[in-house]
Amino acid sequence: MRTVISSLTLGGLLTWAILSGCHQEPALPTSIVPFGCRVSQVDYIDTTSRSTYRYQYDLKGNRTGSADGSTTRAYTLDTTSGYVTSQDVNGAKLAYQYDGTPKRISRIAGGAVSYAYTYEGEDLKTYVASENGRTITYVFTGGKLTAVTGVPGETITVASGKISQRTDAAGNAITYTYTGDKLTQTEFISSTGRQVIAYTYDTKSFYTNTGLFFLGFPRIPTAQPGAEIQPGPGLDNIGGPVNLSIPINSSRDRIGVDEIGGLVQINNYQTIGIKQYAKGATETLTPERILRYTHQYNADGYSLGYSRTDGARARFYYTNCN
Repeated sequence: MRTVISSLTLGGLLTWAILSGCHQEPALPTSIVPFGCRVSQVDYIDTTSRSTYRYQYDLKGNRTGSADGSTTRAYTLDTTSGYVTSQDVNGAKLAYQYDGTPKRISRIAGGAVSYAYTYEGEDLKTYVASENGRTITYVFTGGKLTAVTGVPGETITVASGKISQRTDAAGNAITYTYTGDKLTQTEFISSTGRQVIAYTYDTKSFYTNTGLFFLGFPRIPTAQPGAEIQPGPGLDNIGGPVNLSIPINSSRDRIGVDEIGGLVQINNYQTIGIKQYAKGATETLTPERILRYTHQYNADGYSLGYSRTDGARARFYYTNCN
């Protein structure tokens, strides 16, 4: 999931009309027509920046590459089995190792990064990601997340397969409230006050529901039928907005970076409501800000993009859709 709020301190409300056109022209060579609807390009645009994500596929619909800002990934697949054998990330090569019959991913490694998988029966038991000088371990029971360790300076609480709270040594905390796999509220608590963000959704399909899965990778079941999480470098079908790379008290955006144990976004945002409470003799609430989304959809029920009342916009391009 990648939805960006450029600032949580918002200016006056401004409604933009949704960009015209059906936005289904494939951003892929015409010789590549993957089976089933596939996302090919995602553009996020606000008043000060633009972010673009691109995806490439082979003739069988397997993802062979992606471009995510400054990160470019190219996947090499076994032409017979369809399993990924290596990944090139900005020129650095990651090798894939599989064990068992049928094959299951056991290790991805290259340079200073590695990702290791262990299993208990058919279910994922541990996923250990070592990158950027830190090692985070995700523990699963019956295929469901039960613990996260190794995040510097933080304690992670997991409940019902989700990260429900993050707490740092200074007492800052973030709590996440879910209905099924839908994130309905995020609350940030610090020494100066708290912020509450509430989310509502439509009933249409989010673009990551276009089947961007890799063979041989574990699929963690979720409460949403047909929605699963695949942990691994460069995978899309992992949740958000839990972002363990950003400190709890950071002023950076708190929405839009994927992490295991977060929202599995099946539907599109309709509204995001933001309430800010300042500490004092009595708690003071600033006026609530509500960001409203206007979507257009294709015949397959996927959003073609949105306009938002703060001026942010998005376009979602697909290939092989109706």
